[in-house]
Amino acid sequence: MVSGGRIPRCMLCGQLMVKNGKTRAGTTRWRCMTCGMSRVQCRDDIRYRKDTQLFVSWLFSHMPVEFLPVSRSTLSRHIQWCWHVPVPSIPTTGVIEPQILIDGIYLPYKWCLLIAMNTHHVLAWQWCHRENTAAYKALLEQLVEPECVCLDGGPGAHRALHETWPDVRIQRCLVHVARNIRVYLTSKPRTIAGKSLLTLSKKLLRIHTQEQAIQWQQDINQWYQTYGYVIHEVTANPRYPYESPAWWYTHARLRKAYRLLERLIRKQHLFTYLNTHQENHQHLLNSTNRLEGGVNKTIRRLLSLHPGLSQDHMRCAIEWTLTSMSENPVDIITYLSTHHDEAITNTLVKPTTNEKPDTTINDHASTYDPQELQIHYGWAGRTT
Repeated sequence: MVSGGRIPRCMLCGQLMVKNGKTRAGTTRWRCMTCGMSRVQCRDDIRYRKDTQLFVSWLFSHMPVEFLPVSRSTLSRHIQWCWHVPVPSIPTTGVIEPQILIDGIYLPYKWCLLIAMNTHHVLAWQWCHRENTAAYKALLEQLVEPECVCLDGGPGAHRALHETWPDVRIQRCLVHVARNIRVYLTSKPRTIAGKSLLTLSKKLLRIHTQEQAIQWQQDINQWYQTYGYVIHEVTANPRYPYESPAWWYTHARLRKAYRLLERLIRKQHLFTYLNTHQENHQHLLNSTNRLEGGVNKTIRRLLSLHPGLSQDHMRCAIEWTLTSMSENPVDIITYLSTHHDEAITNTLVKPTTNEKPDTTINDHASTYDPQELQIHYGWAGRTT
């Protein structure tokens, strides 16, 4: 409390204080003539703002701690409260986006982070332990239903979209489709059918018009007319019925590769970016590369620049990074310095009773044997 201009009052007795020299830092020292208490005046808002500036410069800089103007221990002490301020979520604007990209990234401490963005900015995120339907539904509930969703076909994403937005148009990431085909067929398939199908899968990334998409689907149909019998060939198990199964597909991996393309064509998930009714369909994306190469790469670089972050600090740092990549990011320095009082402090577990803890269970002094501290010689199994 301040009275008489800038003269503070004593925090113990409430009397006015007088000047009593200065500290080593040059700050005026005040002393109470009644109780003898000494203190200095400091503006918390300036101190919090300096701490926040130090926190932001360390978090988003690409230089190690040794190049900062303070030591590692000083940095840790000054920014400790910044970790406990809740990160604000990205507000929903209510705008219907032409396209939304969704994807998950796996992080240390067995965490998975689901991220949604439009073609330029992050819209929302959701923490989970693995990609499943419940996690994706929690992510989609934060958004307004768009006209198109581009995804990589992760587990649970399609079911969450069907339950949350049943009428939304889906675009499968063509880069992931081509990658899955290469996993099935390898980079150098041995059969002629496999080589031909691998060549067709590589053409997916070079389709930009409706005519090219129609021609590609005709090529797939022609491939099936030529090599369809290959994926139906079976091999009998010579050891059946002693071993199961009785038979299997001779070219099972080739069959899986074709079935993947055939299923996506049937569901119309390959060329949604061309079939859209929007006039600016050329701005829609056919892959999640902008999300993986932009947002996910930034997160991995953040963790590589600041190794050893604890679980809570890692999540806080990533959330501040995602917030800064939104369309209207908050000023982190201003937000932290003005929300210092909202910092969540770690509280200790308080005992429910006033009774002293029972230490007899863990007290080994009552059974202390001096012989246990001596070095024993001879055969370990000897009983005499």
